[in-house]
Amino acid sequence: MSRTTPTPRWPRRSTRRCASSPGSAPRWWRDAPSTRLALARGALVTGADYVQAQRVRRVAQRALARLFDDVDLIAAPTLGIGAPRYADITDAAGDINMDATSRFFFTPYWDAVGNPVLAAPMGATAAGLPLSLQLAGPAFGEAGILRAADAYQRVTDWHLRVPPLATAQGDDR
Repeated sequence: MSRTTPTPRWPRRSTRRCASSPGSAPRWWRDAPSTRLALARGALVTGADYVQAQRVRRVAQRALARLFDDVDLIAAPTLGIGAPRYADITDAAGDINMDATSRFFFTPYWDAVGNPVLAAPMGATAAGLPLSLQLAGPAFGEAGILRAADAYQRVTDWHLRVPPLATAQGDDR
């Protein structure tokens, strides 16, 4: 009895242009003006600027290490406002632009120093938009942050609540 090996059937070549084909801009470049702006800003950073930023980062990391000698974690709001409404972060064309609300974010500091941070729901605004708590810990302190977040969620029910969905008929919460 002889066995024949079936001939593989490869997918046909698509006639659609993919994001990486010549002459086609990647989707993130077309659809995310804030990404284009961030990349343009990055092009203005010199090598000397980058080295200096790394020095400043090290100073902040050492200061945080000293702080975490005295405390186990830091609890702070994630944003200085409730979650922004979709209508507040999109323009008329539907492009997302967080520039108007980014000044209220308290997360960039932690991004820069590299310490672990966990965000958890902690309430809602009067309009029903979610509020968020961030728990930050020392370098490699993920286990302590997870224990604290677990303890918090055991005594609250914010993580179980589901906000009402906004509809296309103008409910722009």
